[in-house]
Amino acid sequence: LTLTVREPHRRQRIATEGHVIPLPEVAKFLWERKNFYLLHFIGFGLFVAFGLGVSFWAIELFVRTFEVERSWISYRYGGLAFVFGACGALSSGWISDALERRGVKTAKLTVPLVGMCCMLPLGLSLPAAQTETIALALISAITFFSSFPYGPAAASLQTVTPNEMRGVTVGVYLFIANSLGLVVGPTLIAMITEYILDDTDRLAASMALASVILVPAAILSVWMCQKKYAVLLSENSA
Repeated sequence: LTLTVREPHRRQRIATEGHVIPLPEVAKFLWERKNFYLLHFIGFGLFVAFGLGVSFWAIELFVRTFEVERSWISYRYGGLAFVFGACGALSSGWISDALERRGVKTAKLTVPLVGMCCMLPLGLSLPAAQTETIALALISAITFFSSFPYGPAAASLQTVTPNEMRGVTVGVYLFIANSLGLVVGPTLIAMITEYILDDTDRLAASMALASVILVPAAILSVWMCQKKYAVLLSENSA
């Protein structure tokens, strides 16, 4: 499928054709705009941490809480994660594009913020799930909104970063977001279960507490980042 994608026309170039921007110069560019880039990287990284933490422990949640067979939940969770994860990632892109056509210039960060705000009540609702069906519905919704910011978040970086710096910038973003997500998310839920609740069967409560810690911090970071994003958009269009 990648072979069917057309090579895009390069716009807003800051160097001559074939010239490579030195890495220190890219680092200087990012540091001078750290109020946007650091908030972006950390905000989305914290949000990814909660989503990956839930996905990491989801099957164990059903095994411990509802005493179902691993094979029973694995097939169901796997299928639901595939469908809802893909739908979340695709729909956010369509929505942000539609809003931009209607004049919402910051749509690439506004749409992820809406998804993040939807995530908090879902995470808090997990301990109240009394049946496997309700828990699966909640986990499916969490999976949907976990992937919801992915497209617009990466696209927002492309919009305000010069052509020749985009690859490195997105690479730094993915490194930070995935590092936070893979390390912080699963570990935080495990530590809450082990050291705060002291009950390995209370994974749902651990996920709820993790959502209270990670999601508001992510929302605040991206909300502050959105303000700087609007400024950078104005500077680029000037």
